[in-house]
Amino acid sequence: MAAGLKKFYKKSYTVKKFEKKILGKLFLKDERELILSVYGKKEDSYVLTEPDNPDTIKKLNKLISVIKKNSGALGIGKIGSLAALVISFTVFTVFFQNPLAEKGMEKGLEKIFKAESEVTGLRLSLFSGLIRYKSMQVADREDPERNLFQTGEAVIDLDMSEILKGKFAAEEIKLEDFAMGEKRAVRAKALAGTVKKEKADSGPASSDILKDTVAAAGRLPDNLIPDRETVKKVISENTDKLSAPKAAEKIAADLKGGAENIRSGINKTESDIKQLEKDVNEISSARLSSKLDLAGAKKIADRIKSASSRVSSLSANIASSRKEIDNLKKTAADGKKNLEKAVSGDIEYIISLFPGKGSFSVSSFARPLVQEKLDPFMKKYGNAYEIFLKIKESGDKKKAESAPPASEVKRGRDIRYTVYGSPSLHIRKVSGSFFTDGNRHSLEIRDITNNQELAGKPLVFMVRSGIDNIETEAEGFFDTRKSAADFSGIKIAVKGGKLSNLSFLSPAGIDKLSADMDIAAAAAISADKNFKGTAGISLEKFRMNTTSQTGKIISGIIEKENRIDFQAVFSSGGGDVSLKIKSSLDNLIAKAVSPEKIAADVKSYAVEELAAVLKEKSGLQEDAERQIEELTGKIGSLEKAINEQKKELEQKLKSLPIKL
Repeated sequence: MAAGLKKFYKKSYTVKKFEKKILGKLFLKDERELILSVYGKKEDSYVLTEPDNPDTIKKLNKLISVIKKNSGALGIGKIGSLAALVISFTVFTVFFQNPLAEKGMEKGLEKIFKAESEVTGLRLSLFSGLIRYKSMQVADREDPERNLFQTGEAVIDLDMSEILKGKFAAEEIKLEDFAMGEKRAVRAKALAGTVKKEKADSGPASSDILKDTVAAAGRLPDNLIPDRETVKKVISENTDKLSAPKAAEKIAADLKGGAENIRSGINKTESDIKQLEKDVNEISSARLSSKLDLAGAKKIADRIKSASSRVSSLSANIASSRKEIDNLKKTAADGKKNLEKAVSGDIEYIISLFPGKGSFSVSSFARPLVQEKLDPFMKKYGNAYEIFLKIKESGDKKKAESAPPASEVKRGRDIRYTVYGSPSLHIRKVSGSFFTDGNRHSLEIRDITNNQELAGKPLVFMVRSGIDNIETEAEGFFDTRKSAADFSGIKIAVKGGKLSNLSFLSPAGIDKLSADMDIAAAAAISADKNFKGTAGISLEKFRMNTTSQTGKIISGIIEKENRIDFQAVFSSGGGDVSLKIKSSLDNLIAKAVSPEKIAADVKSYAVEELAAVLKEKSGLQEDAERQIEELTGKIGSLEKAINEQKKELEQKLKSLPIKL
């Protein structure tokens, strides 16, 4: 045994004895850790490691008094008396208690409510601490065909071992299907007596959360997000400032004029070639009177010479016309390039007529509305929070001031049980359900205790509710332990809700907005007395009425996305409330009105609208280009014809008996 360590600590314990006689008497984490630090587990026993640290030995010796104080005594005489009482009570319960208790409970209810009452399936077992009934109904004495209230199954399951130690502990408290004003199966009797009626306090009428109290916080310019009609209007109003129409008109005029000049020259050349063909045919058909008819041959030779000269002249004309056509084609190609530059310049000019990024935020519309609702809540929270802190501080002070009384123990024949180191109140579970207007709601609370530090658990609660196909779930906690970062918090989820005629966007041109809605919210109060939380709303399946171009712009974005998320982040510290509003719609609008997006949209519409404006002039240009192609074909035909005439003359010349 380590020097200075009292004999209370044996060198070894079986696992069962160690957990019962030592660990079973300790409830604080640091006390249990101290014991476990000096005992080592070997096979089926715990062996003391004999600490040599004086401070550890001192703490272990002091801990002996805590272990002994966590015991009470129930002597042999008391055990005998209790046994006799339990046997008598059991006999009474089996044969008499439940029926009598059921009737007694009904009579008591009738005395209180002055109306017929009914309790079924009541079962009492005080030995085990169980109280249960299957149903209860109390009639409304003013309307005997209805119940004032009714319940389904109810259970109270007490921990009698703790109650015998002067504590209140319960495994479960449950009340199911509580409802008021339901119709009775059988008409009830109204009993004599008067019932004091109290006017129900309906409370202040809830303000309309959707009322339009928001001033305009920004407005999109009507032509901020361009559409085809807007771009068309801008082009028609600024046609005189655009270069492309003028360039297209000039190109068409130049091509048309050049084609007409070329056609005129080609027509004359074509006429001259026809005359030449006639002359060549005459020359080809001319005959000499004899091979020695030199005079006749000379005359034919002169005609051939004259015709050849005309062939050369016509060939030169054809070559000149071809050159003019090539030049005109080059003019057309250059004109197209110039027109493309003019169109690009006009598009840039049209884009410049639209404003840049617009200033608009749905969050700015929502913020005043959220702030209006948040301020009263934060004031109420602040008052409730201060009261809660005072209660907590008072309880901590009482626990610090009170010391556990010493226990007298008759050694050797007494039963020892815990009287200190565990909460004097601990209800493990409270649950129930109730109906309102045919809608069912349920509540569950776990670990209700007056000392969470000893219990080692926070109080947690869960609520579920269904109203008109709207499902609400909430869960939260209260944690007063010193190690807790947050001593209270809650999470709420609402699914299946609907917003009707939401009008806070009316300054932006959306007169009414209805949508399906889901809500998720979370809030917590930290140990340093600060409040923080988030609330998110998701909207989809929108129905909207728009009253302006701005409204149409936003409506188009919403309908295309089909889902919008809003989130509020709020916190409170030192009396100041911080609130931030985020909206996915703001991001969508920011993208839609970005300079890059506006430029891309304007360009796509402007190209098409400019093409429509240039269509007539482009038609003239295309017509001129077709004429050029036609003239090119004619030039080829004329070249072929003139070459044939030239060949014919050469052959005729070779057949003459003289040489020129």
